[in-house]
Amino acid sequence: MLTPEFELTESENLGYYTTFDKLFADYIPYLNDKEIDRTIEVNFQFTDEETKPNEAQLKAHQFLLTHSNQMLDNLVKYLKQDEEYFFEFYGVYRETSYENTHFKGRKYTTVNKSGFPAVKEPQDFINYFGISQINISDSEKNGISYIGFAGGCPWDGEHGFGASFYQQKLLHVGDWDYGYHPSWGSRENNDLLTDNFTSFHKLEILDERKKRLTKASELIQIENIDGYEQVFDWLVSNQMIYGYRNNPVDLTSKEKVVVLNEIKGLSFYGNLIQKVPDSINLLENLSSLSLSFNDLEFVPLQLLNLTKLEKLSISNNKIKEIPKEISLLINLKHLNFSRNKLNSIPEEIGHLKNLQHLDLSFNYLNNMPKSISELRNLEQLNINYNSFSTIPDNILFLENLKGLNLTNNKLTEVQESIYKLKELERLDLRYNKLSKFPETLINQWHTLKSIYLVGNQFSIDALERILRFNHRKISSDINTELNYTKDRLIRKLRDEKREIQKQENLKKQNLKNDLNSFKKDVQSLDYNFQQNKKDKFNFLIGISERDLENNYNKKELKVLFFKILKHFQDYKINFWVYNPKNEEIVYDENNENITSIPIQNISRLKKVIGKDRYLVQSICEYFPKKDEEFFKRIVAYSRESFDDKICQQIIDVQSAIKIPLKFLKKPKEKWWKLWK
Repeated sequence: MLTPEFELTESENLGYYTTFDKLFADYIPYLNDKEIDRTIEVNFQFTDEETKPNEAQLKAHQFLLTHSNQMLDNLVKYLKQDEEYFFEFYGVYRETSYENTHFKGRKYTTVNKSGFPAVKEPQDFINYFGISQINISDSEKNGISYIGFAGGCPWDGEHGFGASFYQQKLLHVGDWDYGYHPSWGSRENNDLLTDNFTSFHKLEILDERKKRLTKASELIQIENIDGYEQVFDWLVSNQMIYGYRNNPVDLTSKEKVVVLNEIKGLSFYGNLIQKVPDSINLLENLSSLSLSFNDLEFVPLQLLNLTKLEKLSISNNKIKEIPKEISLLINLKHLNFSRNKLNSIPEEIGHLKNLQHLDLSFNYLNNMPKSISELRNLEQLNINYNSFSTIPDNILFLENLKGLNLTNNKLTEVQESIYKLKELERLDLRYNKLSKFPETLINQWHTLKSIYLVGNQFSIDALERILRFNHRKISSDINTELNYTKDRLIRKLRDEKREIQKQENLKKQNLKNDLNSFKKDVQSLDYNFQQNKKDKFNFLIGISERDLENNYNKKELKVLFFKILKHFQDYKINFWVYNPKNEEIVYDENNENITSIPIQNISRLKKVIGKDRYLVQSICEYFPKKDEEFFKRIVAYSRESFDDKICQQIIDVQSAIKIPLKFLKKPKEKWWKLWK
C-alpha cells in the first residue's frame, strides 16, 4: 500500500483518510454489510501540520500499512479469549425492539443494541465494533511510536471502544481513550491483559473460581437438588451464569447450588422471556432482578417469594395486573412496572413500607389506591404517560416525596393542596391541559428546586404571573414556554393573515374566471343572435345591494355590461338592471360608461315590457330573495303578454347567460315556475 499524501484532518492533526477495505483487506469476507461507510481517519498526533511526522511516527505508520491485518487479528482473538469477562461486565448482546411514545402522543419503534456479542469466530467481531480513527502517538519506544484504534461499540455506547498497540502487540483494550492516547497502554502489564481487566472490574479469574466452588460444594447438604438443576439450566440458557455464557458447563450439582446461592443480581433485559420457572424462588439471596423488555403477560408468583429483593424491574412487558402478593416483598426499595398495560394498582402496594422509587409510567392508570399514602419513605413517583385528569389526593400525603412526574396526562388543574408535599424538589407537569397554576405557592415552596410546564395551554398572562412569583429563581422551563407561546401566537396570526390573503386572491381569481366564462357565454349568444338579426332582446337582471356597494365588483360589472352592450348595440338590445335601491343602470353610449337612473315606480317598468310584443325576457335564477314579491308583480302583469313558446325562449336565454355566483343571491324558486 502506497503512502498517501498528508493533510489536516477534522481532528486538526496531520493525517489522511482511508477505508476499512484498503487497510484490512483480509477481513472483507467476514463483513455482513459491505455497503456501510467504513471511512477511517489516520492521525499523526502533536505534529505541526506544516512539517512531516517525526521518524518514530513514520516507522509506526509503515508498520501499520504492512501489518494491519495481524494487528486486528490480535485484537479480535483477545476479545474472544476474554469474552466471559466482557459478558459478565457488559451483559450479552441484545437487539431489543420496542414501541415508544413521542411527547405529543405519536408512537414509533426504537431498536436498542447493547451488550457484548457472542460470536463463533473471532473475525465476526468486526460486525459489532467500528474503527473510525487510528492514532499514531508522538510517544515512542525504541524509535517506533504507539498506535491506537478507536471507534464505537454496543457494549459501551457512552465511552466507545479503544485498543493500544506497540507494533502488532496488543497492550490494552478499554474505552476509546486508549485509542486516542495509545501510549497509555504502555503503562499496563503488557503480558496479563486478563488480569488487568478482572482486577479493574473486580471480577474473579475463572480457574480460581472453579477451585473455590469445588471447595465450597463440600459443605452443601441438600438431598433434593432437582429444582436447583432446573433453575440453573434456565439461567445458562439465558446466558446468565458467570463463566458459562458461551462455554459448556463442567460443574457438579452441588457446585451449581453454590453458584445459585451466590447470585445477588440478575438482568434478563430483552431475552424474550415468556415464562419463569417455579424454582426461581431458590435464588434466596437475590436482591436485584430485572425482567424488562420481555414478553411476560403476568407477574410470576414465584418471584414474590424472593423476600430479599430490594430492586425489581418488570418494565416493557404485557402485564395487565399486579398481584396482591406484591405485599410479600417487604424489602423492596425500587419497583418499576412502566410500559405495561396496567389500569389499576392493588391496595396491597401500601405494605411496601421501604419503597423509595416507584415507576408506573406509560400505563392506563387514572387513579391511585388509598394505601399509596402509606408509602412514607417514597422519594420518587413516576406516573407520567397515563390518564390522570387530576393529581390524585392520595399522593399528597407522601411526606418524603422529592420527585413527582406527571408528564403527558390529562390534567386540567393543579389543586393548591399539592403544597402538602413539603419535601418536593422536582415537579414535572409537561404536556397536560393546564391553563392555570397556583403561582403564589412557588415562592412559599422552599424545598422546590425545579418545575416544568412546557406543552400546556397557558396564556401569556398566566405564564408571566408565574414568572413574577418566582422570586427564588426556581429552575424551570417557563421562559421557554412563554417564548414558545408568543412565537406560536405570532405564527398563528401570520398564518391567518396569509390565509385571508390567499382567500382574497382566490376570490379575485374566481371572479376573473367567472367573468371570462360569462364573456364566452355572451360571445356564444352573439353567434345565435346573428342568425336572426330581426329579433330584439331586453334583459332584466337582478343585482344584490351588496354587490353594487362593492367597488371591485361594481367596476367589473361596468366592464362586463360595457362588453355586452358593445356586442349587441347593432341589434338595439336593451339591458335593464334591477337592484334593491330602485335604480336603473343603463349604458351611456356617449361616455361609454354605466350610469344609474332611479326607477320611479312599477309603471315605468310596465311601459318597458309592453313596448315590444315580441320581447324575450331573461330573468336570472339568482334574483334576490327579498325582492320576490316585486318580481311576482312583474310576472303577474306580463303573463298576459307571453305564451308558452315565448316562455320557453325566455328559459333558453336565461340558461345561456350565467351570472357569476359571486354577484347574486339565490332565491327560493326559479322565476319561471311562477308562470303556472
